[in-house]
Amino acid sequence: MQCATAPPSSGTIAPSAYLPTLLILGGGTGALAVNKIVVQSLPELTKICNVIHMTGGKLSNGCRDEAPARLRHSGGLPRLHSEHRYQQHLFLNNIEETYAAADLVISRAGMGVLSELAILGKPTIIIPIPDSHQEKNAKYFSDRNAAIVLNQKELTSEILISTARGLLKDKNKTRELSGNISKIMPSDGASRIAKIVMKYILK
Repeated sequence: MQCATAPPSSGTIAPSAYLPTLLILGGGTGALAVNKIVVQSLPELTKICNVIHMTGGKLSNGCRDEAPARLRHSGGLPRLHSEHRYQQHLFLNNIEETYAAADLVISRAGMGVLSELAILGKPTIIIPIPDSHQEKNAKYFSDRNAAIVLNQKELTSEILISTARGLLKDKNKTRELSGNISKIMPSDGASRIAKIVMKYILK
């Protein structure tokens, strides 16, 4: 399995067309804790969805190497199926194409990426960096039922799998999340959402 620096064409982004697609954004420098949990979860996740995993750069080398090995020896789906359902990338240069393919997104809670997800109305699982401003960003979205927030300190592969599986099966819930996250994004863009969240944080 090769690491790519750009997403494949729209014809290959979802190799199993009858399955939903989960996009996992590890962050620009690589979210090591999240990447590790994702890799541990891959044998189960690839049974229920296509997985597009942006690992990020720094801190992610071990995860990039471990992922294909874990799929080969998972004892789950045949290797061909599981590997074809998992795509791994350092970065996604054409992120808009990948966003369009995603039915569900797992992300950190930086304001930039949350603004993008709000504009696009993407159902999202947020895993904020512990003990950082991202926790307040995540709470803002959670309080408005605009995203599902998972605590990294308590996160396990079982919790991640269960949460993703539940949302991918529950179309009513994902529609609700999509509608609510869309409402957060003001019509004049990311600058206003940043101001709104800052007011919320400073209360």
